Amino acid sequence: MSYVVRTEEDMTFYYFKDGKLCKRIRKADGLSPEYDIMTGIMPDFSLSVAPSGERLIFCRLTKGDIMLIRDGRKGTSGRIILKNTEKSFRGSIAFDALVEKNGISLIYSIPSGHTGENNIYMQRLSREKTGPRLIDTSYGRDYSFCTCHIDGGLRTLFYYKNRRENIFGYRELLGDEWGKYNSVFTSAAYFTDFSRHADKDGLYFLAVINNLFGSRILFRTRTNEGFSAVRVVADMNSINTPLVFLFGGKAYIFFRSGSTPYMAVGDERPVRFGGKLCSRLMKGRYIDSGSRSGIRASEILLDRDKPWDVQLFDEIDENFHKYGSPVKGSEDTAGSGGRDYSFKDFFGKKGSELL
Repeated sequence: MSYVVRTEEDMTFYYFKDGKLCKRIRKADGLSPEYDIMTGIMPDFSLSVAPSGERLIFCRLTKGDIMLIRDGRKGTSGRIILKNTEKSFRGSIAFDALVEKNGISLIYSIPSGHTGENNIYMQRLSREKTGPRLIDTSYGRDYSFCTCHIDGGLRTLFYYKNRRENIFGYRELLGDEWGKYNSVFTSAAYFTDFSRHADKDGLYFLAVINNLFGSRILFRTRTNEGFSAVRVVADMNSINTPLVFLFGGKAYIFFRSGSTPYMAVGDERPVRFGGKLCSRLMKGRYIDSGSRSGIRASEILLDRDKPWDVQLFDEIDENFHKYGSPVKGSEDTAGSGGRDYSFKDFFGKKGSELL
């Protein structure tokens, strides 16, 4: 999973590449070189942003130890917070951190030892040591585990349950406490992908079901008026790369059928998306830390080969990139909507290790 953190001044891209955690920063004067933050890690890292703007990165070293890296204005530092005592460790691990005055409220998901099961724990990191508390058990689909910070200490935790039937839903968490599990989608068939966005105005959910007869993409919302009905946005073949985000007070739904992109706005039927996109899309987590963008999203689309290259949003919000200017007649190969981002190739120096 890659992360994009946007402020009013810049966008920082964190991504895994060749066993390394890397970052690049886009400012008004161009794109920085690639910096190596940490080497010898596994690809399943997690990132949270503290109220101070400091980025907290949790990653697993190749030998299994868990490291917390702090990336802020004073530089980058890291320390191991959990030593691995097993000879081998299989499966992925995910963290989310809520930084408070008296410590860090940590949520993490680790394999339980049973095939496809993951235990979700909450633990507080502070001067007073407390043990982990089990929240629930999720089943498979690592990409379904996701947290969204809404306001203050309020978070939503999304995950996939698969006991007698396939269920996708969420819990609300406030500080160190949590509410009941809320089922959003239930199906006899497996969900193959998800997208979600959460903010103080509502929750927005997408889920994809594939079967022998085709694919369906489902949409549902949760606002002060309660849950909406489940709506089938499209019934096509091989639906993939779903994304839900808000712009101009409307919910936008993007997806592909095979390699053909579509967009649906509000309750309208999806139409073929005519903007430029790269050939290899991937999803990343999007964290807006104080920018004034018209886009409200929890996820983002990136170029898989260039994880610092944002896709789709610049077609909707012309101020999203705001770096560079339109170039008439220029060939656009990076999905940048006709804008000149050729400065990407002006940097030949390699980033130095920060740790």
